[in-house]
Amino acid sequence: MSTGSDTPTPDTPGTSSGKPAGKFWAIAGVIALLVGVGGFFLGESVKGAQYDKGKAKYQAIYDTGYASGQRSGSAAGQAAGQASGNAQGQRIGKAQGLVIGKRAGEAAGQAAGQKAGYASGYTAGVVAGASDALGALGNWNTNVPYVVELDPSPVKGVPVQVYSRTLMLKGYSYFLCPDGKTACNTKLLG
Repeated sequence: MSTGSDTPTPDTPGTSSGKPAGKFWAIAGVIALLVGVGGFFLGESVKGAQYDKGKAKYQAIYDTGYASGQRSGSAAGQAAGQASGNAQGQRIGKAQGLVIGKRAGEAAGQAAGQKAGYASGYTAGVVAGASDALGALGNWNTNVPYVVELDPSPVKGVPVQVYSRTLMLKGYSYFLCPDGKTACNTKLLG
């Protein structure tokens, strides 16, 4: 049933209207998809190759990371070292301080003890010596005169001691007794 014309009509199946058919678009979409996916992987592979070990971009990233790690590691190491050194220094310093302080304290204590001992011993010696020299006679009044009689001392190192003392009173005369060894007195007339 040919009309004598080779031009197909739009109603005739298998004929074209000048517009691409759906099959064309499907094939073109698949090809575009394959080209896109292939381009992505090709780009990733080219991009990834720039960061392979030994390449310039790899080295730049490595150097940046290395420098950052060195700074933070150095700072952390220094902080930890200072804390550890501080603790160790305090332990050693305290131990040495205790030793030095103990020695200094002992020396100061010994010197103070010797000084106090000397002062106490000196005072006790003076008191004992005075007591031996005065014949154990206490309560002397320094505002009045006495007639004092001395005897040889029985205490070693003390040549004489007071044998007797007589308070001199107003209206009396004092003189050597006839035995020539003791003091005598007589009341004055008048």
